[in-house]
Amino acid sequence: MKRRKFLSISAATSGALLLTACSNNATDTNEKSMILRKGVVNANSDIEAIYMVDAVPSLYEYDSIIGDGTQEQSIIDQDNSQSATHKIKIFHINDMHNHTVDPSQSKGDTNRLAQIAKVYKEAVASAESNESIFLLSAGDDHTGNVLDELRGFGVDSFVTDAAYEMYSALGFSAVTIGNHELDKGGELLKHSVEQSANMPLLSANVAGSKYLTKEHYSPAMIAVNKGLRVGMIGLTTPNETASMTEEDPNRVVTSPSQALTRMLPLIASSSDVVLILSHLGYGGESGQIRHDAEVADIDIAQLAVTLTSKPVIIIGGHSHTVLNKDQLDIENVVDGVLITQAGGNGSYFGEISATLTYETDKTKITHDKVKLHTIKKRDDRDTKHNPLVNEIDADIDLNFKTNITDPILAKLSGKLAETLATVNYEENMSLASTLADRYVGESTIANFMNDAIVERSKSFPGREGEGIDLAAFNASGVSSGVEDKPNLTFQDWYGVMPFADAIFLTQMSGLEIKEMIQSNVTRLLLPAENSINGGTFSTSGYISWGFLHFSKDLTYSVSYDEVTRSVIASDINIKGNSIESQLSDVFKVAFSSYIASGFEFWKGESVGASHPGNSIGYDLTQFSMQNTGLIYRNEIISYIVSRGTIGKSTGALKDNRIKFLDSISK
Repeated sequence: MKRRKFLSISAATSGALLLTACSNNATDTNEKSMILRKGVVNANSDIEAIYMVDAVPSLYEYDSIIGDGTQEQSIIDQDNSQSATHKIKIFHINDMHNHTVDPSQSKGDTNRLAQIAKVYKEAVASAESNESIFLLSAGDDHTGNVLDELRGFGVDSFVTDAAYEMYSALGFSAVTIGNHELDKGGELLKHSVEQSANMPLLSANVAGSKYLTKEHYSPAMIAVNKGLRVGMIGLTTPNETASMTEEDPNRVVTSPSQALTRMLPLIASSSDVVLILSHLGYGGESGQIRHDAEVADIDIAQLAVTLTSKPVIIIGGHSHTVLNKDQLDIENVVDGVLITQAGGNGSYFGEISATLTYETDKTKITHDKVKLHTIKKRDDRDTKHNPLVNEIDADIDLNFKTNITDPILAKLSGKLAETLATVNYEENMSLASTLADRYVGESTIANFMNDAIVERSKSFPGREGEGIDLAAFNASGVSSGVEDKPNLTFQDWYGVMPFADAIFLTQMSGLEIKEMIQSNVTRLLLPAENSINGGTFSTSGYISWGFLHFSKDLTYSVSYDEVTRSVIASDINIKGNSIESQLSDVFKVAFSSYIASGFEFWKGESVGASHPGNSIGYDLTQFSMQNTGLIYRNEIISYIVSRGTIGKSTGALKDNRIKFLDSISK
């Protein structure tokens, strides 16, 4: 069965819409000329001057670039054709998803950005007289770590933007806007920039926001250091970026190809080299595993060479692709344009060293070194320290950790103590009930979680107002419950959901769902196997057989024979109708990234982990999964906050979505 791409957002480019949407930057911009204006340099960066570009490439074509004053015009007119060589060193990250530091009481904190700080500062200190150092992010600096909670759910609950505060303190030269920067809306991103960001944000194809203006981001910039002019253009994926939302109805993400076509020739004419900070995804066979991309970095590289003869480097993101890990892979040089990317979630940071040589009619670039640095994870429990993989104090900039990271973690401690909602307590919400229920049948907390995801899906990017049909979550991922006390805190809910699983979406036919449910019921812990009945398995520990809980629109009955361990699902219904009448219908289903990846025996192999039966797991990896990049836990927290209470009235209840034809039901 061919699966439709159902989360793709087309680039909104109709003239009528854009004339309204792009007015935020158009009021003082000459419709034929881009304007170059001097910006404020981050004092922590290794840059002498920056010049921001005023332009709206979503709306206008341009025939020139002019300076806002004499100094700006001199940058445009500068002629480096007779210059000696320049060297450039670029450190880059992408898709950090707020993993600047991963706090852990048991292992010790993994200080990812402090490791980068050590290498970057040493490079700045030892730079040659003709060498310029840049530190860049290709976007998705948010969504994925507990530090996200410091941004709050709106301006009123904002504490800080941990990523942008740390980047500013370290001296990032520029960052691009990724799709996840807008997960919590334009107003909150505006507030993050105003309160925490002391560096330029770039995107040439985000337009029309009523919150984000040229004071908050630019389509492009030119950085100047030691006589070298470095143009930078930001590109944001039109796929999966929230557009035309209720909060910000005119915000659109337009064609990146069109934006680049209108920007690159003029930016390149005033630069010695151009860096494209692309949050589009790599493209090609290896780049499409994670995200769909209508236009990707390979396409951008092929387009760039038709627009300029100046050297171009694409620093990519979005697809979490590991490129040029140990050295330059010549396959990642497309028509002379280097494409690189540093994985995701703080697994690596990249380094590019290059030499620019000026000739009469051409600037030549030589890629001297292109590689990734592995970021080490800390584990203080490792008594036999492995210096290749385990972070120690010698790997980090201790000054950065002490003065920047640690105070932000202190703010996080206060945030985790904040109240999310009141508790309307029911006995089967508790830790004891949750642990007793999660592997044997219906669970109040799991029911609540899945129903919350279905409700939240109505506001997922690309699914606004429509949502999904079903949500599933694995029993082993439900680690605690909600106790009888007045309020639920952030820390309480992190105890329930300690894992930062992303939400993956796919489409399944009724027949495929029926087959999945049959596999699912064989993973139930039967009464005789439960330690409370003298069996081998304790529900207080992890039983990693992959049993899934589902949202309320999927119901079924279970019968079993404990002697033969035959377990059968029957009377399966979706939205009140028998599955038998819907076998060819297609449903939109959400899974956690853990299960979508086939873990806990969801990729067609025998169910292991001492499972007493002889069950073959259903293969979920056969389906084309769309990674929303949204975090299961964050979306449920947003639901809890929006309701103001957790209890039966907001979906924390058992409703017989699983019925047992033999009496093991709670």
